[in-house]
Amino acid sequence: MRQIPFEEFKQMLARGDWNQSQFHEVMDEFKHHSTTWDGQKQVYRDVVIPRVLGWASKVSEHGGIEVTYSEYFGYDDHDPASLTTTTDGIGDVWVLKGASIIDDNGSEMDIDELAPNLPCAFSDVDYSKLIIEQVTDIDVDENSEVATYKLKVDDAPSLLFTGQCLASVASSDNQAAGLDYSDQRDRCRSYGLYKTQGGKYICRRIDYTARDGERDFYSAKVCDTLDQVKDFFGYDWLAKDLYEEAGIDDAVAVA
Repeated sequence: MRQIPFEEFKQMLARGDWNQSQFHEVMDEFKHHSTTWDGQKQVYRDVVIPRVLGWASKVSEHGGIEVTYSEYFGYDDHDPASLTTTTDGIGDVWVLKGASIIDDNGSEMDIDELAPNLPCAFSDVDYSKLIIEQVTDIDVDENSEVATYKLKVDDAPSLLFTGQCLASVASSDNQAAGLDYSDQRDRCRSYGLYKTQGGKYICRRIDYTARDGERDFYSAKVCDTLDQVKDFFGYDWLAKDLYEEAGIDDAVAVA
């Protein structure tokens, strides 16, 4: 194996022309409990949160010499800010391959002796490459027999909640053509109204398109009152179908 004096190795490190790559792998998922304060009900409630655990490594290579750093990571599902890392439990945090580093006395240096001299870039794992989907939790109860929904929202976190679907309606491109809405051909939409276990209303709208260069658009809103629900959907014919299915009176009183 190639032997390199320690001083020469330090000069190699200082040049900064090492090729670097990194890897990460999710190893396990489990659920843990957390207590949060529900300001609306003025009570503490127990929330079950999925936790993801994984392993990551970063490899730095130069001239046939390879230095590998490894660590564990963990995060709460849908919460990038909860990401934590640790080297506890890692058998070999650092591994050196392709050469032996020799000190001034001619003895081979252990990787743990070399570690304090390695640049921070050798152990700086970029977790931006790890995609953690963001979700806003609203009255989630994983232990409930009632369904838990996750609604996709464009340009905002998805909405996660436990509750029931009060109504769901959809148009079609054929309906748009029949109503002479020529600009709406190849487009349709769907409305959905949900109610959480905590009593909030979740409004969901999806605008579908079959046109080249366009994409479906997902929008949603959390509402406290039916008036807010009506502000979101308005009073077009599809919204009125939604209100009828949900048993909501859409009439406006006139004096």
